[in-house]
Amino acid sequence: MKTPPIRSHDHQSRIELERSIIGAILLEGGAYRRVADFLTPKNFLVTAHKKVWKSIEILWPSQPIDMASVNQFLKRKGESLQELLSHCIGCVNSSSSLEYWCLLLIELDVAAKLTTLIERTSFDVTEAAIQQAAQELYFQVSDPKSDLLQVIEDATEYFGTHFPGHVLTCAPLPG
Repeated sequence: MKTPPIRSHDHQSRIELERSIIGAILLEGGAYRRVADFLTPKNFLVTAHKKVWKSIEILWPSQPIDMASVNQFLKRKGESLQELLSHCIGCVNSSSSLEYWCLLLIELDVAAKLTTLIERTSFDVTEAAIQQAAQELYFQVSDPKSDLLQVIEDATEYFGTHFPGHVLTCAPLPG
């Protein structure tokens, strides 16, 4: 049994979530420090969103994190994303839900990675493949200051349900 692909409305919801996160950061630049330790460009699906997040990472903390600063930085890199930045800011009116949105994005990212792993392996999974996926997920979401370890527990439960007999750990692989 193959996992169904992401439905188009799920995909659109994720894109809007990414835009809301970026918008909240641009609206209230100081909010970036609240999520800087656990969200990376890799969590974003849209390439332009990855570029914006990477720019924010580079600018912080020496430059202000706002639309003008990020836009100027991107322009110097040859990117024209002012319309996207404006749209992102238009998606939100505060950063009060930023941490929650980031947790949702990470959960969606983990689910997408698990789906990709399952589709790629067609349920012919080796212990090494499972361990590698677990290790990648662990390093991505294991901030001890947050509740993100719950995502790892969820992934462990998921693997246990779908791949009985395999032991899921986040220990480094030999080699």
